[in-house]
Amino acid sequence: MEQKKYMDIERLKDKYVDGFQPGDNIIVQEKIDGANFSIRYDEEMDSVVAFSRKRTLELGNNLRGAWEWSQKLNKELVHKVLGNTLVLFGEWLVSHTINYPDDKYQNAYFYDVWNTETENYLAQDKVKNIVEQLGLNYVPVFFEGEFQSWEHLKQFVGRTELGGENGEGIVVKNMTRLNDPNTRLPFYTKIVADHFAEKKSVRKFDNGKLEYRANMQAIVESVVTEARVRKLVHKMVDECLIPEDWGEQSMSVIAKNIGKVVYYDCIKEEPETVDQVGEMFGKLASGTAMKIVRRLLLRKELLL
Repeated sequence: MEQKKYMDIERLKDKYVDGFQPGDNIIVQEKIDGANFSIRYDEEMDSVVAFSRKRTLELGNNLRGAWEWSQKLNKELVHKVLGNTLVLFGEWLVSHTINYPDDKYQNAYFYDVWNTETENYLAQDKVKNIVEQLGLNYVPVFFEGEFQSWEHLKQFVGRTELGGENGEGIVVKNMTRLNDPNTRLPFYTKIVADHFAEKKSVRKFDNGKLEYRANMQAIVESVVTEARVRKLVHKMVDECLIPEDWGEQSMSVIAKNIGKVVYYDCIKEEPETVDQVGEMFGKLASGTAMKIVRRLLLRKELLL
């Protein structure tokens, strides 16, 4: 059976903050320091199949007991709940860097489901329901609701509901942008706790810097509006850079030109705002304009 590998969730970077806007529906889960683990039902073999991040598990390659654990699951129930298309992802908790209570080890904690037919991740309410139907452990949730600010999320970093002194960090999932194909702005990101970051030599969570960028982004969005971007796209049509019925086939041309034209249009009409944002303006304006272009394209496609 072909393996579906779980997405790589990158640490929060300055450039990713644009993918999480006030009002977006998010869920914040504990990042568990275990081994990536997944299960699904194999109709041909009539069995539960288990995987590590890169390999199919079996006797002798058992991810420190995960394969044996998976073979004790109720096969009929797994088939009933997951069917032939769903892959359940989680963490197999074994000793790594974070110390958890002994009774938490040698168990799985699940957090995502992939549909191999639609090639999409399921919304978290559906994931939780599936995990509960199977009688398994759903990864602890610290917050669910509208994204407010990175300052608000900072309080959850380092918390743990599995026990022990500290948690590894959090995973922030944007349900509003779930399965968004714009890979420049991932819809999942993780924030690692400072005490863990020091051990792993990764950059600490810098809330001040993130909030500053978020503020600059808001200022840019006040002038890089849908009306402005639509006007500039029409100019590209007038200049024969793209056809009047532009679509996905024109996106590479638009992407190549939109950053420059929106920058110079704002310098001409909104010089005070450009000066206020400074050297960040060009990059933020280009990214904002492309988000708007994709929104316009989606509307065009829905009307077809």
